[in-house]
This record gives sequence, structure tokens and C-alpha cells, in this order.
Amino acid sequence: MCIRDRSQPAQVGGNLFAGLGGTGQKSQPAQNVFGLGTGASVSTGGANAFEKYNITMEQFEQFWTSINDETIENFLNTKVTTENAFREFTNKVNFNVIEVIGNEVICSSRYKPTNEFVLLYGSYESSGKLEVRLKSKNKNIINEVIKNVKNYTTSNTSTNGSGLLNLF
Repeated sequence: MCIRDRSQPAQVGGNLFAGLGGTGQKSQPAQNVFGLGTGASVSTGGANAFEKYNITMEQFEQFWTSINDETIENFLNTKVTTENAFREFTNKVNFNVIEVIGNEVICSSRYKPTNEFVLLYGSYESSGKLEVRLKSKNKNIINEVIKNVKNYTTSNTSTNGSGLLNLF
């Protein structure tokens, strides 16, 4: 199965990500869609190195459980306090929102240079706490996403002139 229209949810079953590498490239089996392994290098292209990718909730769950390593990062960010603010955040870091359940948001993205995928499970609180859980077979891509999240959270927080963050 070759996915041609990325604006539509991918169909369940078959080889979900076959043909994403373009014409002439061999399709990867579904269980290997997330990576070249943890040794693959990652350039620092920022959020522009990622693109939103639309998968179903069922596909997200399948891939989430197939990857053992999980990275959890917590941020104090007074801007991400609502669903709309979280959607703005995911838009800036190029993640596609798959599903929203209360204050929890499930997302996916693709790292364009290596065609590897990263999954994000995030939650926010009205107090400003933002928790991001990431999974990818490539730890370097996770580190790049964390850097993009930090850039987003710090660029939206003001300082009091002494270099200390105004958190209240």
C-alpha cells in the first residue's frame, strides 16, 4: 500500500508506510518504520526538519507498544495551558494531533532527512506544567524534538531583566 495523500488518515492494515521514501526506493516493513537504529545521525534542522504525519489512533497504539524506550520531559510553560494552546505548540514543532482526550494530546511526526517517525504523548495543566513523552527508535531524533520543545517554551516566556524567568 502506498500512501499518496498525507492529508487523509492512513488506512489500517497492510504496510502503513510503504513508499514514503519516494519512487524507486524499497518499501520498509511496518515494524521497521521508525528507524535506521539509534546510531543514525541527526542534523539540527530545528522544527523545519520535521513534518506532521497523520496516522490513526490504532496505528499510534501499535507503534507506541512496539518501541520500548520512552523519554519523558517536563516543562513549566505558562503558555500551554489549554487544548488550543497545545495545538498551537504542536503546530510550531510540526507534530500532527491524532487525538485529544481531556488534557492529554496524542501526536505524530516524521523526521524528513531520514524518513523516521517520532510519537508524542503530551499532557498539560492549567498551572502551566507541560509533560511530553516521546518514542522513536532513534534517540538522536528524540533529542532534537526535546530541543525544539525547549526552544518553543523558552521563546514564549519572558524574563525580568536579570535573566531569570518570570514564571508567575
